[in-house]
Amino acid sequence: MRDDDRRLHPLLERGDYAALAPVEQQKDRDQLRTILSSIVPGDGKGAMPELRVGLAGHRSLAPAEQQRAVAVLLETLVPRLSLRDRVVTLVSPLAPGADMALTEALATALAGKVGALRLLVPEAVPYRVVLDVAAAEAGGESAESMLARRARLFARAARVDIVRLGVAGVTDYAYRRDPAVFEEGLRRANAYLARRCDLLAVLWDGAMPRGPGGTGELVAWWRAPQTIPPALDPGVSFARPAPTDRESVLVIVTVERPNI
Repeated sequence: MRDDDRRLHPLLERGDYAALAPVEQQKDRDQLRTILSSIVPGDGKGAMPELRVGLAGHRSLAPAEQQRAVAVLLETLVPRLSLRDRVVTLVSPLAPGADMALTEALATALAGKVGALRLLVPEAVPYRVVLDVAAAEAGGESAESMLARRARLFARAARVDIVRLGVAGVTDYAYRRDPAVFEEGLRRANAYLARRCDLLAVLWDGAMPRGPGGTGELVAWWRAPQTIPPALDPGVSFARPAPTDRESVLVIVTVERPNI
């Protein structure tokens, strides 16, 4: 299976670059040009370092509470992330609610203040399924509206990567009809955020996890990644060292959540 951070790819089985199809060779050349385009000239530092910022929060916040919490979090994050000599990658599943609102607001606030702004979307449940389930449960924003918001957000980033974390062989129907399969997908996304980010920022009510795949579980796994179930754990990236003081790179804004 492909895992970019672990440098695993099915095409590596070919054993020799010359054995790759011409289209695959061209992809590699294009990737090198992308990397070279991020070189910072004249400062002696070479390529810009990347900072991956995980963003998450509860879906069920009241609009006014969500707006307040996002504003508070931006006050903390924007000064900390406004570094023109580095790439800032926002990592979020972009689920309805705090995920999307926080990512949109931070992307707007960091425009022109970083070397490059990128997006990385861990998708453990097909996005359209997430939107349909959320709309059915809360009667909120339509899937079409959310898809349009995501497209506008993608257009503002220098680069967008969608990391597929779904279970092999599981259909969209199974995600829709089997709560256990849906929850496992949410937990896979949480595990990715806990393992593959340099900083985590969340809107959290401070309560123990109410169920699998929630914000409380994400915070618990960030603080103790060794507790992530092995079947869900993507492992530490070989290309990126894990944070040593995880509490110092955990930013929490406490929110009031409706009783549900």
